[in-house]
Amino acid sequence: MVDIDRRIVIMDSDFYESIDNESKFNTTKYEDIITVKISIIGDTNTGKSVIFNRFVNNIILPLNTSTIGVDFGCFSLIKNKKLYKFQLWDTAGHEKFKSITKNYYRNISHVLLVFDLGNKKSFDNVESWITDIKISGEKDIIIILVGNKSDSRRNVSFDDITKIMVSNSCISNYIEMSALDSEDNSLDIIKDLIVIDVEKILESNKSLTNIGSIKQVKIRPGIYYKKYDEDVSIPIQSNCCTIS
Repeated sequence: MVDIDRRIVIMDSDFYESIDNESKFNTTKYEDIITVKISIIGDTNTGKSVIFNRFVNNIILPLNTSTIGVDFGCFSLIKNKKLYKFQLWDTAGHEKFKSITKNYYRNISHVLLVFDLGNKKSFDNVESWITDIKISGEKDIIIILVGNKSDSRRNVSFDDITKIMVSNSCISNYIEMSALDSEDNSLDIIKDLIVIDVEKILESNKSLTNIGSIKQVKIRPGIYYKKYDEDVSIPIQSNCCTIS
């Protein structure tokens, strides 16, 4: 039986306040470096690029911004003395780009599958996106389902969302958000959910993470680990480039 309540996170204050609230963007020290690769997918005009730019550049772009091909960016945060380096791909949602975007399901740890809460068709297409991920993606890829534009008129029922989660155990969590709302902290919750997933994976791979100073090793598709014997102080910054 799937515990849906634990997988649906809609601004759950009890969950969010339980997360370690370390400084994310100050110069700090770290012992371990974990690189996590993430793709953002979903229909066109669902707000994927707005979400991408808030992650990478902490800016809000207008909704009519469309991706041609694939955009790439990075951001970092510190949790539990670990440096998490996130590599993020924003993929085009138009059908004509699907042959390209399928390449970005490979060697990926997490997928953010975005639909528009005001556009029922974008939600109906979620099953098709999941099928593509299962065919072209990694075996253990984790999907976070994101219902965007929560500030607009809703045309997707909560019952329908629950049904799709029950039928697809690969969806780890569901989050509703408004990417255009600068006060919406759903992106921080998404980051924390991914960190929790990665921490569990690292815990199950202690033989790799407890061997002292090593070169970067691949823990599983989309997750890489590197350990240092001593702390190093660095500034945590974001950067972005575009692949068209």
